[in-house]
Amino acid sequence: MCSWEGASRKDSPLSWVLEATSKPGEQGWVVLSEHAMDHTLPTQPRKPATWQIRCPEAEFFHRFRIRMTGPTENGRNMLGISCVELHGDLRNAATMQL
Repeated sequence: MCSWEGASRKDSPLSWVLEATSKPGEQGWVVLSEHAMDHTLPTQPRKPATWQIRCPEAEFFHRFRIRMTGPTENGRNMLGISCVELHGDLRNAATMQL
């Protein structure tokens, strides 16, 4: 699950993707959630929103990024987010077990 709070209504992203990887560098990014003209965040200032994320089966990630794919409601290319929370299962990297 992903939850976040927009910094202000007009600076909230409308089109964006949440991506994750377990590989070093800029390779192997997987799209976990994709949003196009999603007005969930800009409805009220500083109001949190929550989305379910479907991860590939038996896949674990340790790096996440939010990549804007379009401007905010006010036409700017500024990511206005004050908080991001990711919830899920932890895995012991040494034993590869939950």
